Amino acid sequence: MSKSAPEKNSGRQLMTFLVVGGFGFVVDAGLFFVFLRIFGIDIMVTRALAFLPATLVTWWANRLFTFRPPTGAMVFLMQEYLRYLLVQAGGIAINFLVFYLMILWFPIAITHTLLPLAVGSVIALLFNFSGARFLVFRH
Repeated sequence: MSKSAPEKNSGRQLMTFLVVGGFGFVVDAGLFFVFLRIFGIDIMVTRALAFLPATLVTWWANRLFTFRPPTGAMVFLMQEYLRYLLVQAGGIAINFLVFYLMILWFPIAITHTLLPLAVGSVIALLFNFSGARFLVFRH
């Protein structure tokens, strides 16, 4: 039995979402380490400061490559971006909670901060994809 168009589309969307998320992770992790190691900002404040620009980058890339609106579709960018931020707030909460708990429960994670950063990002991935697909980019 062949897959329907939405099923095929969701597979492509997930793959593109993963690539965009990987790029967002590089932005997030890069800024995280700059703020933490160069500027010496508190570790949890650094997470918030790094995550915000990464979220903006992923929204724009996802709207261009993953969930591109059909030609001629009326899209209000500010409303779309605000919906994206709301959905991402749940993902951010999941991401931060996992990061914090790993730092708290596994003291080695303080010196190897890339691991809790990556684990938090991966766990929040499915939540973010579903929210983006069904709530934000619903055109």
